[in-house]
Amino acid sequence: MLCMVSSRVGIAADAAESEKDGAQVTMRAPFTLTLHVDREHYYEENIGEMPYVYQGGIYLMKGDNFGVSVTIRGHKITGIAYQPDLDKADIAFEFSQEVNSDRSAMMMLIIRNRTSHQLNMRALMTVPGEKGTIETSIIPIQAGLTNFESWPHAIVKLLLHDLSVGT
Repeated sequence: MLCMVSSRVGIAADAAESEKDGAQVTMRAPFTLTLHVDREHYYEENIGEMPYVYQGGIYLMKGDNFGVSVTIRGHKITGIAYQPDLDKADIAFEFSQEVNSDRSAMMMLIIRNRTSHQLNMRALMTVPGEKGTIETSIIPIQAGLTNFESWPHAIVKLLLHDLSVGT
């Protein structure tokens, strides 16, 4: 069985530094990420301390299940903060990897929009064996609804950014 191991920091390279406005950044503890790549291969990466939310971006890793609180003024999102209590979160995220009985796998992202606004966002991902980030799409999520996104390949990190409200 092939095992790819990497210690690159990726899209959260500068995120360990504190926010410029002095706000506290909640960090994940370091851990080893293991992803199923295909029927015979897996990927492993040592992930250092990494934020859940940093400078308006939401960083997701396999196994995440957390939320964020958002501040909306007019038709703009003016603040995003990590919210570990899913019952208090304005937006909740669950990111997992599903491995099927035939050993194929896919990544699944569930987004629960508990606001009274349509949410729009952009996404960047890092994948095993590729350098840099790849843009991917997230469909707009209507007020009060849940959205399901899936990818037929392993994702090391997913960054949701440029969150905005629709009209």
